[in-house]
Amino acid sequence: MSKYDVEYFKCLNCDSLQTEPPYWLQECYQDGNLADLDTGVFQRNLQNVPATIFTAILTRAKVAVDFGGGDGLLCRMVRDYGVNIYVSDKYGKNTYAKGFSKEIDSSTDLVTSFEVFEHFANPALDVKEIFSFFPNAILITTERFRDQDSTWDYLSPESGQHVFSIAKKH
Repeated sequence: MSKYDVEYFKCLNCDSLQTEPPYWLQECYQDGNLADLDTGVFQRNLQNVPATIFTAILTRAKVAVDFGGGDGLLCRMVRDYGVNIYVSDKYGKNTYAKGFSKEIDSSTDLVTSFEVFEHFANPALDVKEIFSFFPNAILITTERFRDQDSTWDYLSPESGQHVFSIAKKH
């Protein structure tokens, strides 16, 4: 956010990267909208619609939830193709799928979560929320940390929203 000096830490167990406890999150999400700097949001949604529809059909999902679905754009587009999907986001303002907000619960067959992991302030608890009701399928994407340096644009320090980057242990 160009106003805080934030430290990053690499986990000795899994090599993931995480900021210090993100005391600034409420401030960077205060308007409930996506980061102004996210110029790829529409293209990513267009790419994720077919994958979501295909997975919903393949798994015969009766109820799907887009966890961390932000403004509801993906939810709206997928619903337009007949999939019973809802949006769940504790920070985002559901603009496009009003009336179709829902938390993950025992009725959830499919959970999608596209480019959300990097927003997890407490990854263990947030991941537990996704898996806690044992959906039939989970479709997740995120950019992985592979020892990039401080110039890695995915860190997006200007937005203040990317506080965790998952890595794969070598």
